[in-house]
Order: sequence, then structure tokens, then C-alpha cells
Amino acid sequence: MKNKSFSITVFFTTALLISLLALFNYFFDSYGFFQHNKGLSSAAKAIGQGKIVAGLENYDERLFQKQIYHNFEKTPDCIALGSSKSMMIESNMVTCHGKFFNHSVSDASLEDYITITGIYAKEGKLPKKIILGIDAWIFNKNTGRGDWEILKEEYSFMLSQISSTKDNKINDTKNNYSQLINFDNTIYNIKHLNKNNLVKVVTNDNIDSSIKRADGSIEYPYKIRFQSDAETKKNALNYISGKVYNLENFDQLSNIQLFEDFIDYLQKHGVEVEFFLPPYHPIVYDYISKNIKYHNVLNVEDYLNNFAHHHKIKIVGSYNPHKYGLTSKDFTDGMHSKSYVSAKILK
Repeated sequence: MKNKSFSITVFFTTALLISLLALFNYFFDSYGFFQHNKGLSSAAKAIGQGKIVAGLENYDERLFQKQIYHNFEKTPDCIALGSSKSMMIESNMVTCHGKFFNHSVSDASLEDYITITGIYAKEGKLPKKIILGIDAWIFNKNTGRGDWEILKEEYSFMLSQISSTKDNKINDTKNNYSQLINFDNTIYNIKHLNKNNLVKVVTNDNIDSSIKRADGSIEYPYKIRFQSDAETKKNALNYISGKVYNLENFDQLSNIQLFEDFIDYLQKHGVEVEFFLPPYHPIVYDYISKNIKYHNVLNVEDYLNNFAHHHKIKIVGSYNPHKYGLTSKDFTDGMHSKSYVSAKILK
């Protein structure tokens, strides 16, 4: 009898804790899975109106791109897609006959390129030009990246338009409601209860804060903008001290067919495509170029150069920083360069 009573107590206690966890994650929803995030909505509206926003941190970048799109007063004619390594690309660095916007998101995958393009395609407003900031890891199926699935509706639409392969299934079992009992999401929500209250519109980017410009490009807080080279070298060495980011188990080039179908779709719809290969820090590049585990990084660059040549696509940049005479002082860590590096490569 005591065992039965104990089991009932444990059951109801567990049910109560799970319910409280779910309620907390529902009402204190930093990512905006369930609640209308006023901070992000106002930031998206401001950027859509051509204003600069400061203080954006730890938010769902994919949903934010969609919010920004629906707040544009004028739809961009040219866009950039890529990872955080491409976020420094500004409008004054590119040749664009019209409005430019940088839609790069952290940890970008090929699916991210497709979903964000899908936001435009669903409205029948494909850009005239797309600059693709291509990281080698988009051809590594073992990265485990699934952030793009928050926009799986756009991905599904685009896949129906472009894909000739059946190897790119959408995981329909993943949905927002799984976040209600996600303990990592709970910890995240606790840490960022008041973060979005810090988002504000500013008149220029010369302030000590994370900046999102009107063209979608970013600027880092002062501690990153003006850090010492000794700190940068330390960051680069830390980058290769363990598993190299998104490059582990990179045993073959995957996603080739989907990538080529995507480019083919864009070109057939009159979109000018340009490839941008963001460089690694010299310490990191020298390490991965000499390590057989990461030889596919070099193979990706060879593949992209060959593909661009045969499809008459302009390609600039290289994973190899030595091609541009870049040194440690041109970077902030193992894979992020300073803004003027993007300008140098694109010009």
C-alpha cells in the first residue's frame, strides 16, 4: 500500500513539475515560439524602415529574417545569404542596382539559403542578385544543424520548386511545442528574461553594443571590435584545440545535388548569383589544410571554383587567408574576419 501511495505521489509531483516547466516556457518565451515578442517585432519594424538597432542578442535569427521581410517598405533587389562569417557584408561593399539586405544567420546551412530565399519566392519577389557566403560545412551532412526547420514551410515550398533528389526529407515531427518541456530552453529563458527590453533604435553604429544596421549587416561590441591581437590569436588556437566547428566527420561532400538544383533554379529565374568564400584565420587554415581529417574543406573550394567557372558565376574570396595577404590582425577569432576584409574581397 505504501509503495502504491509513493508511486502516486511521484507521478503527480512529476506531472506538476512538467506542467510548471511548460507554463514557464510558454509565458517567458525568449525565442518567440509561442508569444508575440514585442522587442523583436519592434526591431524588425525599425530595420524594415531603414533604421539601426542595438542590443539584439540571443534571438531566433531565422524567424527574425521573416519578420524583417514583412516589414520592408521596399523589397530588396539584392541580398546576401550566409553564416555569421558573412554578416559583415554591407551595402557599400557590393554592386547592386537597388536596395541591398544581408540575411545571413549564425551557423547557416544550405537549407537556410533555401528557406530564406523561399520567403521571397512565395511572394513572387525573387531578388535580382544573391550573394552566397558559402562555408565548406554546408556540404557536410554530419554537422547536425537543424535550426532552419523553424521555417520549414518556406523550405517545403522551395523544395517542391527546385529539387530533383529525394534525399532531403523534412522532419515533420519537430514542432514548437517540444520546446515547452525542453530544459535547455528553460535555462535559456531564465537567462534572457529581460534581454529584449534592451533592444533600441540608435542613430549610428559608433556605440558599445551589438549593432544590426538597416542593411542587415552587423557590428560587434567594443570588446570584440578593438580587442588585442594576442586575444585574437588565443581565440584562434582555442578554435582548433578540440573539435573544429562543423568540420568533424566531414568524410565526403554531401548536398551537391540539392545545391546545384538550387543554383539552377535561381539562374533559370533570372537571378544573378555570386559566390563569396569567407577566409579562416591563418592559424586555423594552416591547421586544417595540413590535417587529412579536414581535406574536404580544400575539396569544397576546388569544387566551387570549377562549378562557378562552368556556370558563369562570379566567385570571390577563399578559405585560404594567405591568398589575400591576411594576418591575425585582420580577424577577431578563428573564423570571423573584420568588416574591411569583406570589403577588400568583394571589391
